[in-house]
Amino acid sequence: MGALEWDVYKESMLMGIGDLDDVAEAFREAAEAFGVLVARPEVGKLWEQPSALEGYSVGAIVTHVNAATGWLGRLMDAPAQPDLRPTPPADYLGFLHALKIDPDHGDKHPLHGVLHDQFEQAAGRGWEPNRDKFRSLGERLAERLEGESAARLLDLRPTLPLVVSLGEFLRTRIVELVVHGDDLATSVGIDEPPLPERAATVTIDVMVAVARAAHGDVAVIRALARRERVSAAVFPVY
Repeated sequence: MGALEWDVYKESMLMGIGDLDDVAEAFREAAEAFGVLVARPEVGKLWEQPSALEGYSVGAIVTHVNAATGWLGRLMDAPAQPDLRPTPPADYLGFLHALKIDPDHGDKHPLHGVLHDQFEQAAGRGWEPNRDKFRSLGERLAERLEGESAARLLDLRPTLPLVVSLGEFLRTRIVELVVHGDDLATSVGIDEPPLPERAATVTIDVMVAVARAAHGDVAVIRALARRERVSAAVFPVY
């Protein structure tokens, strides 16, 4: 594979261009697994208690995921804009890394504070309404994704200064479901249901792609294989 072919290959992998079916199925499986967790009585019992995420209640984890998945629905319902220009994949992944919270230094993007208050307010409506909301969102989005193209562009502005493909954005929704599923299970002291393999693969691929965009390939390889040569905090990426 020549240099130009490799660049095109990496671009397509990062953007998620191609058949949407596999990614959509991974999303459906991840949503089902998260729905099982949300429905657990332990979640309802500890809804207002602090979670494993500093500053978040158990309920706010669920409302965060509701917001993350609901955003996808709103973006897909928006009228198509044929003049959109996609954000380069490396820039998009770099922006995701910039949203990282560093608990050791208290660093976080200003957006986190605004969203945190919204999530806690939504959690105030209680467990059952938010549990049912997630179930409804998951079912609606699974149907909505049928027949869609992975290359369809979604305009994330003004929330984020980005234009990304549906395939690319859907992958990040899977990450939200998988990572926060683990957060939720840890917060209420239960074992997380078996993680669907496709969803796990997407999540790991996205996280490694974010690390590569932020730190470069050599740094990622060293972080995975040679701890003594690591010069930057490559992982975690979020």
